[in-house]
Amino acid sequence: EGAAADEEARSRREWAQVIAKEGRQAAVSRCVSSLANGVHSRLHHGVIRLAYAVDLGLDLELAAALAAYTCNYKPLPEFDRAAGAPEAASFAEAFRWMREELHTSSSSSSASSASSAAATAAMAAKGGFGQKYSRLLGDGAVLASIPQLKGDLDLAQEGTLQTFVALVVALYSAKPNILTLHMVTGLHSLLVLQPYYTAASFRQALQVHYLSTAALYLSIKTPDLDLDVGREGEGEGDGPATDFRYLEDPEYSLNDPSSSSLLDAPGTRRRRRKKREVALREWEDLVHYVMGTMKDHDIKFVDTGLYLAARFPELEVETRRAVSNLMRGK
Repeated sequence: EGAAADEEARSRREWAQVIAKEGRQAAVSRCVSSLANGVHSRLHHGVIRLAYAVDLGLDLELAAALAAYTCNYKPLPEFDRAAGAPEAASFAEAFRWMREELHTSSSSSSASSASSAAATAAMAAKGGFGQKYSRLLGDGAVLASIPQLKGDLDLAQEGTLQTFVALVVALYSAKPNILTLHMVTGLHSLLVLQPYYTAASFRQALQVHYLSTAALYLSIKTPDLDLDVGREGEGEGDGPATDFRYLEDPEYSLNDPSSSSLLDAPGTRRRRRKKREVALREWEDLVHYVMGTMKDHDIKFVDTGLYLAARFPELEVETRRAVSNLMRGK
């Protein structure tokens, strides 16, 4: 611990010099663009702390955040795309494939292809979901089995980002815990830091966050995120009563009851599992609650929710419902 603390103190001084000489923008840009392959490090704490330091605007805190990110940086293992590994045209398609293929293979103890064998074996191994998450994310063979996002998919396009946000929010709502929370707050941090990335490094950062989220999704046994919507005549989803039509139909509005999508097409059937929904709280009540608890993770979650709701208005209700988990039973 002493050596690690000394290294971080030394890095803090170096970053303070960079900030003084080149400015905050240059320092942050250099850091995030060169370390994009490690946004998952320490459960995304590096980018989360850095995003808040950027918002705070204090040189000392910014230098400390840059040092913490740098010293705890751990890139993903290198891996070659497995032969026959799937390719996805969207985040929603990728998560749907993981549930339909890897979940089924894991449940039946037989992988549907060689590319999914490592993932299904890791999912079936003993241990809690935290242990499984670390094991999956650190295994190149598992990463190779996760659907690759097509190269022509513009990850920085607002509609694509909205879908990704919807997915991590849905994942948290399905399994509220500290790991799924960091998938939401970590993605929020990347969005805050977006202006500091190059186009190429921002895409890489999003891809790493996607792989991290996918590894966690597999480790908690691919809960149904209700992504079957918008496909005529397919599936009888048994997921929670959550409306994700906007994932497949960008013209659909959550706030407009007259909106329609392919979900309403003749022949589309859906069976929902009864689930006690979290009481939808007002933002003012959530802010008041977390300022009373003074718990850092809770405060950051509300801050994240407010940012996401403002940037992606169609996700406001589902985002607020996810954050309302903080007051569940209160």
